[in-house]
Amino acid sequence: MFLIFLIGAGGFLVEPARIEIIGSDFTYNGELSVLNVSEKETLRIKGYTGDFYLNENGEIVYPDKPIQYSCSGWIYLNPSEFTLLPGEKKVVRFSVLIPEINIEHWGVIFFESISVPKVWTPIIVSPRVGVSVYIQPPNFQNIQADIKSMFIKNSFVHFILKNVGNVKIKPKIRYEFKEIGNEKKIIDSIPGGIIFPEYERIYKINRILKRGSYYISIEIDYGGSEILKGEKIFEIR
Repeated sequence: MFLIFLIGAGGFLVEPARIEIIGSDFTYNGELSVLNVSEKETLRIKGYTGDFYLNENGEIVYPDKPIQYSCSGWIYLNPSEFTLLPGEKKVVRFSVLIPEINIEHWGVIFFESISVPKVWTPIIVSPRVGVSVYIQPPNFQNIQADIKSMFIKNSFVHFILKNVGNVKIKPKIRYEFKEIGNEKKIIDSIPGGIIFPEYERIYKINRILKRGSYYISIEIDYGGSEILKGEKIFEIR
């Protein structure tokens, strides 16, 4: 996989798009490749690290301050700034100085074209791409999740799933839904996305509830040793 940024006739590619490391108390060394796909334009590229997380709605957030389980401060790039001639590819070496850990840490390596002007529309389009970095502890991966609650909001069923383990999870969610007194069942699934350790995600089942009584059951395969199950009867007045 690779990440690409294109603007006008220029742009650059970064490969790979994701780095996954398993280990603790050691130094990991790796390489990234950055390619100028333009046939005419010379680019000046700057590399730096940052943080991100997924909020309760599954949206990516880039905070101004380091997150609790950040690995961005452990990453060193060489070179961190360089010039790419048209069609040129540069290998960027990086080292990750990993301390002893017992929970997954993550961060992002950004590459930004500082020679391409930003495009002004109603928002600023920034010429950069990010490579996500994940570091998991090597010996003990505790994969656990809990359904925290199920509730009605704006005529939709919602539920909260929390990752109570020490590594990220990618839940697969299936639900069964029916109106009480009606034998017809609706069985469907919803995308689970990713939930980082100690984070929560709110899911919405896209079935509008009118006045009546309803039964819903949820099954969640989060990659652990069991399938989470939850069920509830709701009454809409």
